[in-house]
Amino acid sequence: MISDLERPEIAVILASRFYFPPDTIRREVSEALEERYKGFLDEIKKILDPLSSEAGFSYHYVSSSIDAIDVLKKTQNAIGYLVFAFEHPTGYLRSIMRSGKPTIVIAYTYVGAGELLQSYSIASSEGYPVLGVAVRDVTNPERIKRYVRYLSALYRLRDSKVVVIVSPIVKQYLEVGYPLAVNVYRIIPDIQKTFGVKVLSMDVNAFRRKYYDEIPEDSAKHIASKWFKEAKDVIRHSEDELIKPAKLYLAFRKLVHDLKLDAIAIDCITLYHAGFIDTWPCLAFMELTKEGVICGCEGDLYSIIAMLIMKYLVNLPGFINDPSPDMDSGEIVYYHCFAPVNFYGFDKKELLPYTITPAHWDTKKLSIRVEFPTDIIATSLGVDARNRAILIHTTRILRNELGPEECSTKVVGAVNVDNILERWDPEAGWHRVLFYGDHREDLKNFAKLLGLKIVEEDH
Repeated sequence: MISDLERPEIAVILASRFYFPPDTIRREVSEALEERYKGFLDEIKKILDPLSSEAGFSYHYVSSSIDAIDVLKKTQNAIGYLVFAFEHPTGYLRSIMRSGKPTIVIAYTYVGAGELLQSYSIASSEGYPVLGVAVRDVTNPERIKRYVRYLSALYRLRDSKVVVIVSPIVKQYLEVGYPLAVNVYRIIPDIQKTFGVKVLSMDVNAFRRKYYDEIPEDSAKHIASKWFKEAKDVIRHSEDELIKPAKLYLAFRKLVHDLKLDAIAIDCITLYHAGFIDTWPCLAFMELTKEGVICGCEGDLYSIIAMLIMKYLVNLPGFINDPSPDMDSGEIVYYHCFAPVNFYGFDKKELLPYTITPAHWDTKKLSIRVEFPTDIIATSLGVDARNRAILIHTTRILRNELGPEECSTKVVGAVNVDNILERWDPEAGWHRVLFYGDHREDLKNFAKLLGLKIVEEDH
């Protein structure tokens, strides 16, 4: 978890023929070009300077691959490079793109596009984390701010810290490579290698002893009362039944504070049915999400990564769900027993109404049914760290569905279900995470900077 005082360093590289040695044979420098270039430079700095609270910027100037190599040596602590290309091919971009650092290039159509064309496809095919555009409008402020946000989000993602609460046996599988636990123990190394996120595991017995059992019921009653009063409806639950989830919320909250966590996950289904925990985390997760903490059901670390990405990119919470197609109607039912009531954004005051209700054919209590907005576009995101891929589709939310079937929150969306069936990646698991709005392009760009394969499940 980074403090407000910590900022990523972004190296801004400006490539121009103005930095050629004086004896260069073909410099083609004129007053008109110099005036245009200086105007670009002034505008770029004017756009970046107000973003200094988000990132620190250092400026570097190159004209050749030799210059570029010198800059790379000086900027080893940078999170990545933001390159403005105002020069024809001299090889400078190949050197920068092959540095291994996330590199974003904005090339000027008239003087710079050639270098991008000669470098980008090679670096991309070799798996380097690169993103590039060639445009006339090189100082478009929205584009520059968006690219800075990408690099800042990468920094925050790699500095994130997650804990997953599991049974004692699973904890051993996660930390030691037992042969019978291949799919379990490889998850944490894959996540840390691909995304840089630090993942800790915690024995549920230690969590109960140090946190949950230490919370007095009296201190949780006001939380239970708040939920009981603010819910749109409470179906077959007493206020006293909400005390244990309220205790769990306070225990999670202290754990997050003590370990300075960005996210928390718990293997809730296994732990509840095996008797390790005596309540469900749905209400606790709802409250923590309102406070900006990323929460994952069923110990799902891949969904945690998806939600961290979207928090840092666009400041949105996500709805972990089990996508279940109806191929007759061309719909997917996205269902689960917890959903964020602050679906519109961590910084938004508007909250969705929720009902506290039984679920799973009336066999599970303490679930919440959140009423989602309809006739909106939402983005579904999945993560496959093993194969270094992200999985994207968009859906138009049609309605909320009520019924005893499986989970309490059921959101119905229209999507190309035939393509999704064909392109589904089992390695990413069944879960996907749903976010408000269409974020396909931002996610595709961000994936390139992480060196990830992009799977558009609906295309």
